[in-house]
Amino acid sequence: MSLDEDEMPEALLLNGKHDDYQEIRRLLVERYGEPTTVTPGTASNRMGATFSNETVIWLGKRLMLTLQERANKVDRTAAIFEYLPRVEKQIKQRNEQRKSDASKM
Repeated sequence: MSLDEDEMPEALLLNGKHDDYQEIRRLLVERYGEPTTVTPGTASNRMGATFSNETVIWLGKRLMLTLQERANKVDRTAAIFEYLPRVEKQIKQRNEQRKSDASKM
């Protein structure tokens, strides 16, 4: 879990075994309904083998849930719960910093 300057959570990251991906996905669909978006993709390991790597997103009014079929390693899966007001604040701050940096060039 990461905290902002007010020590409020910005995101919660849950990691698991890829073997559990389909069950995790099923449980999330059961709990939150059909996802907002499903994006197919691929991931590869160091030996060059490729694997499916689906990204599934549920977008709510205040929360975004992202389920990544393969996270960091091909045998791991991850679910990330993000509090949207905090994420939007971070994006705004980054954009303002970029504008400030660009004006100094």
